[in-house]
Amino acid sequence: MQCPDDQLRIPVLRTIGNLVCGANEIVDILLSQPLALQTLYTLLQVEHKGLLKETCWTISNIAAGAPQHRLALMQGNFPPLLLHILQNCHFDIRKEAGIALFHLLMDPACREHVLTPELAFEYVSLLRAPDLQVVDVALRVIEIVLAEVPGGAKVVEEADGIDALEQLVYKNAAEGLVERASHLVDKYYGEDAEPY
Repeated sequence: MQCPDDQLRIPVLRTIGNLVCGANEIVDILLSQPLALQTLYTLLQVEHKGLLKETCWTISNIAAGAPQHRLALMQGNFPPLLLHILQNCHFDIRKEAGIALFHLLMDPACREHVLTPELAFEYVSLLRAPDLQVVDVALRVIEIVLAEVPGGAKVVEEADGIDALEQLVYKNAAEGLVERASHLVDKYYGEDAEPY
């Protein structure tokens, strides 16, 4: 990945991203290369939008793999950089960073180190995204925040999460999303909800 030109790095990253979608053994080979994670980490800090998006997508594919792959990303301190991207970049790049963080969150071994109020705030904002895949991912994260984070209902409310959830219901989003959002509003903020 040591290409001199950003325009060459993008197809190289796309190829690597496609390869790591496959068998875990391919990711094992990639991660066994001493500079692989270091290079990906460096590429998360570039200004080039296309390169940043491809890097996030590649990392997301690695995070979707085996537990040892997520552990390598955790040990490489990727979550803070991904959160920074989620907070500060354009939607298409935020989407890829958000999905990468989502894959890390789905691993209970990573969850406690990744799940923060700042992260919850960003996923609440993604509930309003125009992309149903992103909304589904954001809703899954909000479900985890509400169920597992002490004071999670308050964190979501302070991030304007009640309104975001209700907008999903009233915008007539995909049926499954409407049902899940409605259930969360009723369970955590309805008349019978426990105080937080």
